[in-house]
This record gives sequence, C-alpha cells and structure tokens, in this order.
Amino acid sequence: YWNPGGYVWGGGSNSVGNNTTNLVWYLPEGATHVFDTFIHVLNPAPYETSRVRVTFMNEQAQTWAVENTIGTRSNWTIHANEVVGSQAGISTTVEVLSGAPVAAERTMYWDTWEEKDPARYIEWVEGHASLGTTEAATKWYIPEGATHIFDHFILIQNPGATSADVTLTYMLQGGGTVTRQVSVDPYSRFTVVAGDAGQVGADQAFSTEVS
Repeated sequence: YWNPGGYVWGGGSNSVGNNTTNLVWYLPEGATHVFDTFIHVLNPAPYETSRVRVTFMNEQAQTWAVENTIGTRSNWTIHANEVVGSQAGISTTVEVLSGAPVAAERTMYWDTWEEKDPARYIEWVEGHASLGTTEAATKWYIPEGATHIFDHFILIQNPGATSADVTLTYMLQGGGTVTRQVSVDPYSRFTVVAGDAGQVGADQAFSTEVS
C-alpha cells in the first residue's frame, strides 16, 4: 500500500507468493502508454549467478530485448517504459541463458486526475501485480468475467515462431456459451476486449476457456 497525493493508503496491489524457479517465464499483461510497467526477476540461488534475457513483444510483433547477469540472491527490476517507449500493449518473456533458474513477476501503476479537484494530478494512484507463468499451454481457464460495469480484457501472448489460432469460449452465468476465434501472430501480444459486440458483448457475467 502507498499514499498517492497524500492520501493514507490510497493505492495498493497484491500477488500470491511463488514456490518455484524456472528457466523461462511468460507475462502476458503489460502496457506503457498510460502505465508504468515493471518486470521483476529474482535469482535466489546462494552460489550461482543467472544470465537473463527479457524480451518484450507488442501487438504488431515488434520485439525489444535486454540482458543482464543477476548476482546470487539478487533482484533485477526492468522499467519497461524505458525499453519499449509508449506501447498500448506488451507481453514479456523472461529466459535464463545460463546459470541458475529465476522467479519473475510484473507490476503496473497508473496516474489520474482527482475527481473532486480536476486540476490536481496524482501520480501512481493505483496499481496491480501478478506472477508470471512458467509454461505456454494450449488451454487456459479464466473463471472471472463481467462486462456489465467493467471493461474486461483477456490478454494472449504468443511467444512462439508460428501463428496461433485461438478459440475463446465464453460460458455465461445461467448457462449457454458464446464462441469466438482470433489469430495471434508470432512473438506478439493480442488484446481481446470481451465487451465488444464481436466477443461476448455487454451486460454479461461469464467465465472463459481459451484454447
């Protein structure tokens, strides 16, 4: 928690802990046009360093890569904005090139104008965080979903060298399904706006299967 604009605990984020390290991590969510996005990489090994490459990919299949050697029991934090500039959507792959496996997560923060005083600008008013996943898969389940008062986004990362044809099956509250297809280019991020008419549409509560 933190106190943007002098408010007591006006912003906050949380994430579950992690009980594993791995040689590769995927983080589908990220953006730098109105957010500050950070990738955090931990080498918890007591005796071995890690040579790590972090690759960012946007929705146009452009990529940016940075590398670093992380010391033993050390953290490397990358401010994505400084690497990719202003991007409406990015996904991230963290790869260990040599040395000890690592853990990785992503944090994002954003600014706002105060509603009660539109002339007052507040920096980093809110934020959220998430672990990465250690595997790409052909099926994912997302239990939460709603478009009645929310903007709901499903973020798909294709870290591979071939395109991915993806089916989204929206399972509606009360029964019934809506099925849509998208194609995701290699080395790219794809944003599904669930509330669009071409997806599940507005005023829905649902879960999603991505396959």
